[in-house]
Amino acid sequence: MRLRLSVALLILLTTTLGAQSVRTDSSETPVPPLALVQPTLRERAMSRVTTDSIVVAPVDTPSAGEVFGRIGAGALGATLGALGGGLLGYAAIPHSDCDCDDPGLREFLIGAAIGTVAGAALAAALPRQHSDCGYGRRVAYGVAGALAGGVLGLIPQGDERVLFVPIGAVIGAGVASAHC
Repeated sequence: MRLRLSVALLILLTTTLGAQSVRTDSSETPVPPLALVQPTLRERAMSRVTTDSIVVAPVDTPSAGEVFGRIGAGALGATLGALGGGLLGYAAIPHSDCDCDDPGLREFLIGAAIGTVAGAALAAALPRQHSDCGYGRRVAYGVAGALAGGVLGLIPQGDERVLFVPIGAVIGAGVASAHC
């Protein structure tokens, strides 16, 4: 039984190895071995470089100029939004009776925080640039990015939060709306 199996495997191997040199047409040209039909290692590497490399960036990836432009617009919008939101918060939110030197400061800061996020998101979404998204979708992305950046700005302890929350909101809004 083992002898029959060995002979069958030997015949199978010799026929498959000999099949590579079988002539297919009347021009007497041999069929190239399978290794010559496949692309070489260099051809495969070059194919990957042109399709998968970061050197050849996809068209929908924003450039650094677009991102920084949105961050700059977001900074201006956050500044105006903080001022407007602070004044609106001071006027609209009922003042708490704190018996302190700055009545209404808490309400002003609440409005300023909301105005910073809203202003950064609205202004960062203004430049259309090369975006395929509409303004509303860029604003939605900007709000999500501003909230995420603002939350990350809460990581430092103490008075540094006053600086890092708006900076995080501006950068988050600019980067998020640029990727829409």
